[in-house]
Amino acid sequence: MHMSGTGGLAHFLGYHVWMPTVDVGGCGHPGLCWARLPEGWEMSDVGKFLVIAGVLLALAGAAIWGLGRVGFRGLPGDFRYETDNVRIYFPIVTCIVLSVLLSVGMWLWQWFTRR
Repeated sequence: MHMSGTGGLAHFLGYHVWMPTVDVGGCGHPGLCWARLPEGWEMSDVGKFLVIAGVLLALAGAAIWGLGRVGFRGLPGDFRYETDNVRIYFPIVTCIVLSVLLSVGMWLWQWFTRR
């Protein structure tokens, strides 16, 4: 642990405070190296991951938007309660179906990547 004599806003306002700062990343700079890439990763790998995640998020958004445009309002068994001032919708069956599909998809992903 490193003891610092400057305290950010408190120092700016004229107060002298001793604030403990921790070298979280182990790089010798207190509080600056908290984010490290996993072993074997490079910045280009992180960039590829972010692009793929963005494309997948955009595809999911387009699918949800398209299903709403064609009239999909949920599966039978989804809980819906509406009055004049209150609208409650809990898609329990849709959540169960999505959970099963995502679990099977992740299991298949692991199965194919192990081979």
